[in-house]
Amino acid sequence: MAKGKLSTEMQLFVVQQLALFEKPTMVMNALKETYGVEVALPAVLYYDITSPNFPEKWRETFEKIRADFLENTATIPIANYRDW
Repeated sequence: MAKGKLSTEMQLFVVQQLALFEKPTMVMNALKETYGVEVALPAVLYYDITSPNFPEKWRETFEKIRADFLENTATIPIANYRDW
């Protein structure tokens, strides 16, 4: 694998994690732990849907994962608990 390039599997992993509201620094750590790959923060942020350079090929995947996550957590009472 060329330096700075993530495989399709790793790209999907990053998209999934960000869609699940995982912090980008945690995604960096997870990539290292899971795949043994160290990446810089901008490489992770590239796959955040709010990025102006977000790859369109991942948009549908990101949106589906995010929607499913929000729908499923809405049915879990503790996930909606706020201790003001």
